[in-house]
Formats: sequence, C-alpha cells, structure tokens
Amino acid sequence: MNGTIYMPVGEVCSSISDTYREKKNMVTLINTSDVLEGRVLNHERVPNSNLKGQFKKTFQRDDILYSEIRPQNRRFAYVDFSPIDYIASTKLMVIRAKKDVVSPKYLYYFLKNSSTVAELQLLAETRSFRSCQFDHTRSFACCTRSYRTNDAMPRR
Repeated sequence: MNGTIYMPVGEVCSSISDTYREKKNMVTLINTSDVLEGRVLNHERVPNSNLKGQFKKTFQRDDILYSEIRPQNRRFAYVDFSPIDYIASTKLMVIRAKKDVVSPKYLYYFLKNSSTVAELQLLAETRSFRSCQFDHTRSFACCTRSYRTNDAMPRR
C-alpha cells in the first residue's frame, strides 16, 4: 500500500502504565529531567530501596518517553536500548507504537515535531501545572504511510 493515510494518534499507539514489580538490588530511575530531545540521559544504577513514590512505570525498547509537564521543554526520548530494570516516573508518558500500523521511530518523529509540540503546549497552558496527558494527543491526526516506508518523517 502506497500513499498517505491519516489516522488519529490514539489508533496508532497506546499509553502504557505497567508497574515495575521486580525485586532487583539495583535499578535505574528515569525522571522528566533525565530525558531531553530524544535521549535518555541517566543510566546510573541505584539501590532498589526507599524509592520515591513517583517511580513506578516500566518501558521497553522502541517506546517513547514523553513528559506530561510543559511540552515546550522538549523532555521526551526514543528508547533505542533494552532498558533492563529501568523505572520511569509517573510524570513521563510511556507511549508504545502499534507496530503493525506505524513504526515506532516514525511515531516518535511525529510527536517531537515542532508543530505537534506547539499544539501540545497550547493545550497544556489551559491546564493546571501546564501539563498534558495521552488523552490530549488521541485525536491528533498522524500521517502514516505503508509500514515499509514510514521509518523516517521529514523534520520541520
């Protein structure tokens, strides 16, 4: 299938809230300050004891971590590694592409696009704490192409 298809973001991905339940001695905690413009900045292992309550979410390779707070700060990342015993803050959305519909990298390019970020920021400014949630992106029209050709989206 060639050509352009527009689908709501809510149909090409899901918001994941799987709780970390392992009892490993050492873990890596990812807070909103640990992701920036595509990269996970923190990989330091810490003891898995007395963790702050906001560290709960698991994530996996090809997921997108996206801060709920102030989208214009560009606190998002594409997970291009296997995050073994990594735990994300509840203030990070974990977004997982439906790989049979859109490639994860393409979805990431769409969500980091300056137009998408600006639209999310406008929504966030109408809310407490300048925050947005996955539900705010559900209806955004995401341009998709056939699975074989949608690995790269032009950057604007």
